[in-house]
Amino acid sequence: MHLYLARVLHDAGCFDEAEDSALRTSALDSASAQAHLVLGGVLRAKNAGDISGAIHAYRRALELDPNDIGTHANLAYSLLFQTDDGYEVLEECKRFADRFQAPFLAPSIAHANANANDRTPDRRLRIGYVSPDFRSHCQALFTTPLLRNHRH
Repeated sequence: MHLYLARVLHDAGCFDEAEDSALRTSALDSASAQAHLVLGGVLRAKNAGDISGAIHAYRRALELDPNDIGTHANLAYSLLFQTDDGYEVLEECKRFADRFQAPFLAPSIAHANANANDRTPDRRLRIGYVSPDFRSHCQALFTTPLLRNHRH
């Protein structure tokens, strides 16, 4: 009950109360990976964000359930806000990829259109940028320099 209450309070922006409920959950069931995941989310969102606390909670959740893709994604994302060491983030992302990417890798596709699979080294490369986040997401801010400097 406290876990669900923590999620509802988090979604409502009541972070102090959500933290209390998440802490109660982890005290009642210290082996609950979901309790630590929710606590990490609350700590990351609270005030200016307790990033160290969130990372600690995510790492604990992964100890309890190393196959939770959401927890691992939250950990990798949170590291961006804690460290200036890009290699630390890269290593975490490599661990994430090693564990989760295999089912998402598509085998090579033979295209009916020969031009679509043309591997001639000197041909013009056609690149498309697709994202639902280009309009109202912070991702658009990261993509703007890429688009601005794209050499046609």
